[in-house]
Amino acid sequence: MSFTYISVLRYCVVIYTANVKEASTAANVSITLHGELSDSGPRPLDDSLTHDTKWLPGQADVFILECALLGDIESVTLEHDGTDKGRCLFGTFSKKIQGFLTLVCFRLNYL
Repeated sequence: MSFTYISVLRYCVVIYTANVKEASTAANVSITLHGELSDSGPRPLDDSLTHDTKWLPGQADVFILECALLGDIESVTLEHDGTDKGRCLFGTFSKKIQGFLTLVCFRLNYL
């Protein structure tokens, strides 16, 4: 019997919601990290390390995601379940998000 070992890494995602009217959302938000080697698949952003109420204007929410090695992050996809349309910016973004959200993503541990 042979086993394949997959390294699980932690990625830190920091999302800053702009301090403008209607920038927030009450929707359930998920993110997919797209790396040079693979992608994370959709991951719910349920538990902010910094705030009990997420996605408020002028606030930075920090999330830790665990997934396989993705390589350098090339883009991200932010999605929501549609329960609160708001004016948040969702879609696929490369490198830098302009507008209602600013996103920073980096790997916490290395192989």
